[in-house]
Amino acid sequence: MSLISSTLKFETKILDIAYLLLLKLMKEPKFTLDMKFINLYLKVLTKQCRFKEALDFIDIKSSYFELNKQHR
Repeated sequence: MSLISSTLKFETKILDIAYLLLLKLMKEPKFTLDMKFINLYLKVLTKQCRFKEALDFIDIKSSYFELNKQHR
């Protein structure tokens, strides 16, 4: 049981770090969004159970999803 508990805490910390890095990267002036980044960002948000934030991001960046509605 302790192995499962420590693994979950480790995964949560990794996801938190990934989320913060992705936010910092988006704030860089020369950064441009692409579908690979958007998919990664959405995957991190959904793993963290931040579904509302993921949906808001999809709404804001809806121009990327016009061609392929299955991502929604």
